[in-house]
Amino acid sequence: MKYRTTPDLVEKQKGFWNEDFHSEGDYFSETEDVDITTLILNDEIIKSYKEDDQDHKIVEELKNILIKGDPLPPILIDGRKDLMDGYHRILACQELGITVVPCLTIFSKFEKP
Repeated sequence: MKYRTTPDLVEKQKGFWNEDFHSEGDYFSETEDVDITTLILNDEIIKSYKEDDQDHKIVEELKNILIKGDPLPPILIDGRKDLMDGYHRILACQELGITVVPCLTIFSKFEKP
């Protein structure tokens, strides 16, 4: 089983970030496959997602998508590999044993890739 994305979903993820969180000078890397054990996750967010019924339903829906092989947006990380967007998707991957995910890295104008 593999986490797949598409160019259209990559562009949608960029648009989502640019609409709501973009700072002038931010830029994106190319999408690359990243081992999820190297990502920096906020433990409080993970804990709250695991305890909330609605979040559990979202994770289950995402697991079904992954099992069917349908594509999802790439995970969004920053230059230090802090997870910026995709906690539900990461939890679904962990539960399914998927260890590598496509990531889109956002860099601020002060960071170098």
